[in-house]
Amino acid sequence: MQISIVEGEILALKQNEESSKYLFTEAQNLYERWNTFTKEEKRDIIESITDSIVVDKEDITINLKYLVPTSFINKSNGPRNSMGSLRPQA
Repeated sequence: MQISIVEGEILALKQNEESSKYLFTEAQNLYERWNTFTKEEKRDIIESITDSIVVDKEDITINLKYLVPTSFINKSNGPRNSMGSLRPQA
């Protein structure tokens, strides 16, 4: 592997780590402030992060919107799709 490729991968990993820290902090802040929001504000937040809600006879499935970097691979479990679920392995 060329040094520039490895350096690029290291930079990408550092950026992913910083993004994860930022998202965790923002989620924690949202959780801490949740009870200060009006009903309408809570609804807007939920609508902005929810992709779909599927209600069956026995189950309710809530699909959240979020992006997973295409480089994200959990080596023990395989690649994940944009909903965070494992992709079926062929």
